[in-house]
Amino acid sequence: MSEVYFPPGVECFHPDGSGVWNSQAYQAGSCEVTDDMLAFLNLTNPISNYIATYCLSPAPDDSCPFGFCPNPDVAGPLVRIATYVTTSCISILIFYSPKRVKDTFWSQVLTIYSLLLTACLSIFRNELTKFHALTVSVIVASPLTIYLVIYSIRAMWGGQHRLDNILGQGHLIKRLFVLFAAAIWIALTTYSFIPQNAPRFAQGSCKPRPLILNFFLVTPISIGIMERKEKPWLGVVVALPLFLVILAWVVAILLKRHTIWPPGEPYRFNFWKVLTVVGEYFPFIHFVSVVVVPFAYWVACIELGIYNSNDNQFTLTFGQVGVPP
Repeated sequence: MSEVYFPPGVECFHPDGSGVWNSQAYQAGSCEVTDDMLAFLNLTNPISNYIATYCLSPAPDDSCPFGFCPNPDVAGPLVRIATYVTTSCISILIFYSPKRVKDTFWSQVLTIYSLLLTACLSIFRNELTKFHALTVSVIVASPLTIYLVIYSIRAMWGGQHRLDNILGQGHLIKRLFVLFAAAIWIALTTYSFIPQNAPRFAQGSCKPRPLILNFFLVTPISIGIMERKEKPWLGVVVALPLFLVILAWVVAILLKRHTIWPPGEPYRFNFWKVLTVVGEYFPFIHFVSVVVVPFAYWVACIELGIYNSNDNQFTLTFGQVGVPP
């Protein structure tokens, strides 16, 4: 199929979204039928087929009537589900058995690089929208990725740490892979926030921005603030888990205060000692704090950000069936 810019022609269909041809609009002259529309008229029923064909090569300077076209290779439901499953499993493995995570380290690194390089190459070829560039940034910035970056930086100053067997001394190559991915992520995110008329992004004329474009990694908090008058329960849903975790930590520290600060010794707040003692006596609180809550917040950022987009259709493309090993 040759490259053709498909005219949206939304005025030629009934406004109820059924995809039925609006003959009255045509007779009244408000619907202009072009040669391209006649050539692809068989794709207009249902209208989803027409939109799918239009998204094969959307015009960069059209009125963006259908919003951002979906990109199932980087933001499709199956891609997101596979990323969630992989990230959650490796996170649990790191928490309970960090010495056995050596074999799964490279699968996480491969997932990160596959998303980042796909996004960068697509931008270079003018095939990625700004919306999907930021979606990739959010997907890559999982709690597990941040965890790996922190320990890679911490390993530069020596000393033992939880991931010493994969990111400690003698594992310079692995640390460099993680830090280089972090550098690519920073570059991609920074480039994605340049003005709307910046080159290289597809569908540059799309002005209405999905939520993720405006608030990025604070989407759940933003929703709670914006909807606090009409839907006050949203703020409670966002704040309640964090409040309960903080309350649990306060109670745990009070119960084990004599273990953290033995009687007779001067009071000095040691973050790592508090974390170690609470984690030893209350492992569930530790697990919820460092795995469950960050993971749930990360998933909420992604899903709420693309809730009103066109990326929630299950289309079996190469990207959606490529589950990481």
